[in-house]
Amino acid sequence: MPAEAVVTTEQFEYLKQENARLREKVDFLMMRLYGTTRESRTDVQVDLFDQIETYVAPIPPAPALRHDKPAKLKKRQKSRLTCPLS
Repeated sequence: MPAEAVVTTEQFEYLKQENARLREKVDFLMMRLYGTTRESRTDVQVDLFDQIETYVAPIPPAPALRHDKPAKLKKRQKSRLTCPLS
């Protein structure tokens, strides 16, 4: 084993303590962020993945037939540029 890879017992104990401290910090922050209890689902909430019925989109009604004349389209006006673009 190379000399650089050898860890003394003191270093190993220090690293174990540091690791335990960091784990405590992570646990504390996770508890602060998410709270102490897990989110539970009530019967009122909808579970999208366990639905028995599938959703069917409603059929739109047919458009009513009109016997009126179609609307006239407006004519486009010519642009009134005084100088040509180049």
